[in-house]
Amino acid sequence: YWDPPPGVALLYDFYTMAAFRGRGLYAASLRQMVGDAVAIDAADAVHIAVVSDNIPSRTVIERVGFEYRESLFGRPSAEPHAR
Repeated sequence: YWDPPPGVALLYDFYTMAAFRGRGLYAASLRQMVGDAVAIDAADAVHIAVVSDNIPSRTVIERVGFEYRESLFGRPSAEPHAR
């Protein structure tokens, strides 16, 4: 769990039903939410969270204008740690 600092809007957890994919709805929705976060909530910054291996979502997110900065956490390793 990550609690954004004051003035930061956090977007996460989106899904587009298969029948509606490929129509630009996700990109349009993201643009609307970013605009609303700034206009309504007076956000200074908007962050978006996505699973790093969700390439279709990351492609749209980056096309809308977001850029990758960092991962908040990694997936557990399948290999045991040396002691």
